[in-house]
Amino acid sequence: MSYFKQLKTKGTDVERAIEEILEGVENAIIHGGNAETLAEELHSAVKGDLIHASRENSYKFGKQVMKDVILGNYYNKVACKLPSKQIVDAIITALREADLESIADKIVDACKKESDISTPTSPSPAQANRKIITGLSKTPHKIPTSTAVGPSDQGNDPVCASHAVGKGVVGILDDCGFDVVKGQEQFINDIVNQVQPTAQAKNPDEFNKEELNVTIKSKTEGKEYDVKVKIDIQTDMRSSPKPCWVDESELKEKKVKMIIRAQLPQGNHALFVKNYKADSYQCINSWAKQPFLTVPKDDVYALDYIQITEM
Repeated sequence: MSYFKQLKTKGTDVERAIEEILEGVENAIIHGGNAETLAEELHSAVKGDLIHASRENSYKFGKQVMKDVILGNYYNKVACKLPSKQIVDAIITALREADLESIADKIVDACKKESDISTPTSPSPAQANRKIITGLSKTPHKIPTSTAVGPSDQGNDPVCASHAVGKGVVGILDDCGFDVVKGQEQFINDIVNQVQPTAQAKNPDEFNKEELNVTIKSKTEGKEYDVKVKIDIQTDMRSSPKPCWVDESELKEKKVKMIIRAQLPQGNHALFVKNYKADSYQCINSWAKQPFLTVPKDDVYALDYIQITEM
């Protein structure tokens, strides 16, 4: 079975998305020019496959190229590992980035899930800027303070997402001028108990809208507060961040942290990102024997942007 046919088996909504894309090719809405952008947004390697195919003397862009070169290779590179909804989300995001809004909207309507998948999944600067821990007036405590984000150890349980998300929250609070009282390790344990109590594997986006109680201490005033924060995670199905999210200082200013999902030799893994340089992610890991890990973007199949709001 070809990769394209395997992609079609991923669900009814994926089939609907494919139908709308092929209709867009047939009607010349998708053409050789914007198809390259679409391929790149799906995965950088898919764009490479398209460029390679276009160098053949017999090349002519059309439905067959869309099926075998773009959608088929997208399945092979990324979609084979993803559930139906994430595939449709990624396709819609890629179409919008390629200025193919009309086709993206048709897919949303066809799938009848507009409330879930009608908008791009990476946060805008305006969204990021308003989701910041600000004034606090909670009950003080006297407990030793923690340090900033550091390595952790998930042991043998598949709870890397809790470790990555926990570090994201700790990192944002650190950028806002607060330490997590009781320390990062205890905070991550609390997240595991709340979201992964049976150590079942989860993706970072499954932590979206979770509310967590945490005691924090102001680095400047020394006061401690009990607060509840809500996690906001937005997923972007790509291997490298958009230019506006590459600058570490920009992320810090907007109070946004990045998590990657990578396909490693040990299996799929979620990691907290310290920074992104030279097409690689420098990560703070949750493996005791590899506390820090550099992951090439080609091993990454999704980015999760994490923000928090005080409740």
